[in-house]
Amino acid sequence: MVSRDREMLQWKNSHRDYHITGVYEGDELAGVATYLEKAPEKQIQICDVLYRHPTNRKAVLETVSRFLEQEYRNDPRFGKMVILVTPILKEDLTAIGYIPDDYQFLFAIKRLDKRISKSALNITNWYLSAND
Repeated sequence: MVSRDREMLQWKNSHRDYHITGVYEGDELAGVATYLEKAPEKQIQICDVLYRHPTNRKAVLETVSRFLEQEYRNDPRFGKMVILVTPILKEDLTAIGYIPDDYQFLFAIKRLDKRISKSALNITNWYLSAND
């Protein structure tokens, strides 16, 4: 998920065993990312990415990926890093070496409040996380 809401990110990070890392450009924070160690699946899952400006997006993703690769390269519990690729991230992630995997997701929505239009629930309007 690409989160633009600091309050939501703070809430989410307090509810699971997330790790968080920052990416700096000089003395300024360019972005942050959260990740989980998912040993049963032998993977490190990048969950949330927050970057200061769209021009920082690729650099933040690349720096986080490089950091995690160095952290877990020699840890036999993990074999890969994964991230849910939303359309806005696809080009940057492909450019830094991520490749599609064989994950399949079924996503269903039930509208509880009929005042909400069906078009408002279109999945393309959402930010998705791997936990959704």
